[in-house]
Amino acid sequence: MRGPQREKTKKIAIGLKKKAKSSKKRIYARLAEELLKPRRKKKPINLWKLCKLAKKFPGRWLVTASKVLGYGKVDTKIKVIGFEFSSNAIAKLKSSKSEFLTLEEMLNSKINPSEMVIVK
Repeated sequence: MRGPQREKTKKIAIGLKKKAKSSKKRIYARLAEELLKPRRKKKPINLWKLCKLAKKFPGRWLVTASKVLGYGKVDTKIKVIGFEFSSNAIAKLKSSKSEFLTLEEMLNSKINPSEMVIVK
């Protein structure tokens, strides 16, 4: 098993594992596991699904280790953390004044792990 080829992916996975050990929170280790899966097994997630989940989990950060795509409309403010965002998704999130971060930015932020929900 070779692991990810992209340096960015390796760097984020190592950072997540370190944060999991230092904070003793399982969510970071779980995200690292998801991130290290082969790219063909990581399904991108669309904005319509995130909006639907945001109504189910209000005020929480929706975290995904895959790419966020811009299909669907954003009718509420949502909080999203993703590995990558399409340009269409970024435009729609900005227009709805939603909060969004990459996994790399999340490592440096002070977001409470109890406010996060992993989305596949």
